Parts: sequence; structure tokens; C-alpha cells
Amino acid sequence: MRDTKLRFAIMCNGVHLAHWQSQCIRELVDSKLAVPVLLIQPKDRNQKSQFDQLKSVARRIREVPFILYNRFCVKPNSQAHKKVDCRDILGSLRKIQCRTKKKGRNRERFSANDVAQVVSADLDFILRFSFGIIVGDILSAARYGIWSFHHGDNRKYRGSPPGFWEVFFGDPNTGVVLQRLDEDLGSGQVLHRGVFETQRSYTRNVENIHMRASYFPLRVCKAIAAGTKLPPKTEVCSEVFTVPSGLQLLVYAGKQLVRILRLLYRRLFYFDIWNVGVVDQTIKNILESRTIKRVSWFKSRSSRAGPLIYLADPFGYEKDSQLRVLVEEYSYKTGKGHISSMDLLDAVRPGQRKPAICLPEHLSYPFVFKGADGVPSCIPERAEAENISLFQQQPDGTWRFVRDLITGIRAIDPTYLFYHGEHWLFFTIAGGTHQLQAYYAKTLDGPWKPHALNPLKEDITCSRPAGAIFQVDDILYRPAQDATGTYGGAIRIMRLDKLSHTEFDESEYLRLLPDKDGPFPDGLHTINTVSNRVLIDGKRFRFILNGPLHRFRWKRAIRKRQAPG
Repeated sequence: MRDTKLRFAIMCNGVHLAHWQSQCIRELVDSKLAVPVLLIQPKDRNQKSQFDQLKSVARRIREVPFILYNRFCVKPNSQAHKKVDCRDILGSLRKIQCRTKKKGRNRERFSANDVAQVVSADLDFILRFSFGIIVGDILSAARYGIWSFHHGDNRKYRGSPPGFWEVFFGDPNTGVVLQRLDEDLGSGQVLHRGVFETQRSYTRNVENIHMRASYFPLRVCKAIAAGTKLPPKTEVCSEVFTVPSGLQLLVYAGKQLVRILRLLYRRLFYFDIWNVGVVDQTIKNILESRTIKRVSWFKSRSSRAGPLIYLADPFGYEKDSQLRVLVEEYSYKTGKGHISSMDLLDAVRPGQRKPAICLPEHLSYPFVFKGADGVPSCIPERAEAENISLFQQQPDGTWRFVRDLITGIRAIDPTYLFYHGEHWLFFTIAGGTHQLQAYYAKTLDGPWKPHALNPLKEDITCSRPAGAIFQVDDILYRPAQDATGTYGGAIRIMRLDKLSHTEFDESEYLRLLPDKDGPFPDGLHTINTVSNRVLIDGKRFRFILNGPLHRFRWKRAIRKRQAPG
């Protein structure tokens, strides 16, 4: 572990920064891991030759429609780009004003004297919020180089404007990377990567990706402080996008109208209906065949009663030689779920379902395991109560609250793991962040400590847990939800490569999709194994003619339950 603070400089135009940039710096300062010591500012930035000015005017004529749209429709509604006075943390810093020289097309090189001044500051890294495409010795003036945001997945989108083309093409995900710049334009070392859900409009998407990714430099500083090796360079796409033309903006407006109408229709008349099934395969067979088949689905009550009740999140265990399953039983009528229990007759057919854990708040994801004493224990999701709690089954089959493990945190899908003599909990945070967190403790009673790299990752395709971590042939696999395009659309099986107090690394092994020809073809977001059987859940979109009425009552029930007092 590193004992001293990381020293960093900021490339910027002054002490008034965009809100997302200000938040990025304040998070670094508040963490006590890094301290700003230098501002690197451009000098005579606006001095251009007449030829360069003519070229700039010619280029911007094509961009006029987008410039106007961005100026009057996007920026006024963007909190991320509102200017914030940062004199309280930047005003007293040493400043270097640098005049760069153009090298080739759109590239800037710092003078040897300016580079020497930067080197003399003894920097660990430089955050780039200004200047253009930087080349030359300045790239190695700090120990860990110059860090620059690329608001887009550089494996698919390069160029500008950030966050626009994902919305234009209907890409369900938008990526952001923090990279270390090098001479190879656009393909620097990716220090941290995040994947977020693409928002419904360009304005919302720009806001989302800038604010949600502002913690990336802090995440990299945590890795450096923990002594974690930074990731190697990765491949990037070759196509470079440019500012859309006026015609493309018209096409974008038409697409947005269609998307809004389609979204409104689906929200009014379609409901997510989940159900639980038993797979006649072992988990090892699923890994080898890379598919799920031969599913025996539980009888669905929603086919008779409309979108009133569904079952999801199955977890199984053995009790007195009998297979038992805990599930989330959700009611659209009450707007909340509770935990129900049932036996598996013939290891396939469900027996009578009965309530197991019922509390005033919504409950789901009943993670079940057996402790050292062999007693079945359950850690359900209690995000609304802001607690991660432990329940144990009593001799009479009822479940009793034992204690809170972690309080004051809105954990989604808490997943327990006993690994190398320690207790671990993995979960994401409520609010749609898809930030994977990990906590560990010597005993189940705690104290529970956060992982040095929290959040471990933020990726809508593989952060949120989708079931218990399992082991096959001495390899640990972590099921993760893939919400690309729809909530709970698929499951990615991640191979857990490194796990310690200061390290975490995983890689995708396979992606499991729902059976498009089955009765639940629209989603798959939980997979668990019990006694050589595999439990899953599946989703289908169900059309309800009086859906608007159902939805109104459903939302009213949620608001009433969550109202204070």
C-alpha cells in the first residue's frame, strides 16, 4: 500500500470548470489519496493563422445545425457542463502557461522548456481537461502519464460528439473510458472502463455519462495506492465519427419521435412477468454446452389473473433430504415482494407455496446458504430498509431475523461467498448505478470492510449479481446480469480471476440467453445450482388491454408504501 498522496496536475483553461470536472477533482481531494499541485493552461489559445481560420470557418458551416442544437437545446439543460468556481481548491496552485506548436493535423507539441517545468513538479499523473491532441515528451512528464476521458466506448465509437451516435443508432449501451494518452491517437492504455445504459435522448445521455464517470480517476488512484497492476492496452475501433449534419439531425429527430411513441405504448400495455424453472442439467454441463435446455417451468398464475403476481430469484437448499426453494413473490397489486418457500416434488414439480419472510419493505433475491453449523441461512435484498440482514431457519421451518450485517447501504442482490477463510458480500447500489461493490469480514458477525477498489466496476452488462458464485474444476464463476436492451435480458458468466483485499479481476466466460422459443423468451436474470439441478428464472412481456389502469394502481401502491410516516 502506498503511504504518500499522489501528486497531480490539471490541464485546464482556468479555475472555472464544468460541473463534472469539478466533481472529479473534489472526489480526488476528499479521498486523501491525491493532491493537486499544478495547473497547466494554454497560452494565446486563440491565435491562429488566416489559413487556419478560413479552414475552421469552412468546417463549422457544415456543423452550424448541430452547434445551434447543442447551444440552445443541450447545454442549457445540462448540469454536467455548467461552470463551477473552483478557486477554493485550485486558486492557490502554481500555474504554467504553455504555448503549443502544431504538429501535423490537429496535434499539439509542448516546448522543451514547458515540459521541463512540468517534470520539475514531480507529478504522478496529469488530468487533461484542455488542449487538443497531445504528442511529444509531455506524455511522459508524469509517472503515470496524462489521463484523458473518452466519453464513448472506444471499441465501437471514436470521434465526436460524445454520447450522440449511441442514441442515433439505438445502441442500448454507452461506454466511457479513462485512458493514458500516447502517440497512437485514440488507442492509449485504458485505465478504467464503464458501460452505462444509453438514455432516451442525446441531452440525457451526455448528462449521464459525464456525471456517472467522474469518479474514474479516483478509482485508478485507489488501484495505484493498493499496488494493483494497471491494465494493458486494448484494441479500438478504426472508424472515427464526426459532428452530424443537418440531415442527420432531422433523421435523429424522426427516430426520437418513433422511440417515444414505442416506449409509451410498451409502458402502458406491457408488464414484465417472471417465472421460475428447473433445468435438467448440471451447471458444468451448461458451461460446456454454453446453453440452457430442458427447462420445467412452474405453473404461472399470471396467465389467469393478469399482471398480479410473479415468481423470480430462485435459490435452493436441502433440508431433511428434501429440496426446497426460496423465491421472490412479487405482487403488482401491492407494489412489493416477499420471500416465499416451497418444496420441489420429484426434484422438479413445486409443492405448495407459502410465505417465508415478510416485512413492510420490498424483499427479493433470497440468497440462501448453510453456515458452519449446517443451519440454512438467508440474506435477502432489503435495499428499501438500507440494510443487509441475516435470517436463519428455525426447527419448525419458519425464518427468524438474526442481525444486520451491514447498515446504511441500499444494496441490490447481496451475494455471499466464503473464500479462503473469509466472508465476502458482493452487490450493486440502488439507483441504477450498476456499481459492483465488495465487502469482506473475518467472521459473519463482522466488522465488514469495503474492498480497497470499490466500486470494483460499473458495467450494465456484467456488474449486478445474478446468483451464487460457484466453482467448477477449481475455477470460480460469478453470474452477472446483462441488462442490455431490457432489465434482466441475459446472464453473463464471469470467471473470477483475482480476488483479495486489494485486487479484483474477472473475465467473461459465456453469455446465456433466454430460450426465444420457450414460454419466457424475454429475460433471464438468476441462475443457481442445488443437488445437481439448476434453478433459473425467465421473463416474458405480457400485453394487458387495461394496462394503464393496472400501472396506475401499481405505482400508487408503491408511492403509498414509500411515503414517509
